[in-house]
Amino acid sequence: DRSARQVEEVDNKLRANADYTAWIRSHNESFDSAPVDQLTNVVSATLAAKPKKFYTSLTAVATSGRLGDAVAFGVKAQEFVANASGLTTMFGTAIYGAFGTVGWLTGADTLAELDALVQMQMTNAEYHTLLAEAAPLFIAGSGINTLIEKLN
Repeated sequence: DRSARQVEEVDNKLRANADYTAWIRSHNESFDSAPVDQLTNVVSATLAAKPKKFYTSLTAVATSGRLGDAVAFGVKAQEFVANASGLTTMFGTAIYGAFGTVGWLTGADTLAELDALVQMQMTNAEYHTLLAEAAPLFIAGSGINTLIEKLN
């Protein structure tokens, strides 16, 4: 697979670069824990050509035997959030990591847009109905939310 080879080539170049590895080691104290990488196969998206300043990320692990249903739900949820919020969104499946991991990404240019997203999630009855469908599809407690800020 071409994309896997490209990731491997970039990773090999970074690991071979002494300046890069020294820089990484010199910044270990900046983090409370080791980084967690996830390579994702994009299943459905409304992402924009220009990167957003902020992204929210949500990952969860499908219940045993329900991965297909979880992926179908993931596409439905991604489309709903895109339509309800007007923000760019993406849904995908993890290529490596915990088996059955899926994830959503929502991009915004401002924190005010993210606040509006949270407001929609707290008040939209259709969104609450949609979330009720998720309960049997995912392992309880497996959901992880993160906020990503593009620094440059």
